[in-house]
Amino acid sequence: VGDFNATEAYSASGPMNAYFKFGIAGSEGVWSDAESVGISTQEDLESSFKTYMVSPFKALKEFGWTLAYGEEVGVTSAFGHLIDHMALSRPVPVESAEVIYLTNQKVKGKSADTDVVVTDHNAVKVSFQI
Repeated sequence: VGDFNATEAYSASGPMNAYFKFGIAGSEGVWSDAESVGISTQEDLESSFKTYMVSPFKALKEFGWTLAYGEEVGVTSAFGHLIDHMALSRPVPVESAEVIYLTNQKVKGKSADTDVVVTDHNAVKVSFQI
């Protein structure tokens, strides 16, 4: 179980790309670190960022793990994306998976999901058939 802070896939129009443009590409500190390892173009920096962001999913797949739920469960971040995941080391049938709202979306026009915001992530309750 974890806050991967990433979606399972990286796309040019997706949330991780937006995060790259907003928080990574313009950072002097990031560029200083990148240049110290030979990264000198924004394209190469984004490629490295993409590899980093999807690496947990790649590692899980390589070791035969699967995710208990996907996009069908809903969003877990306050920014409207599923970034919290539960991985299983063996196949276990999922009975149900539902979001427990602990935050509201920071998306214009979206109504509140909860009256009391406790964090910037929603929880996911999963029941398994064992």
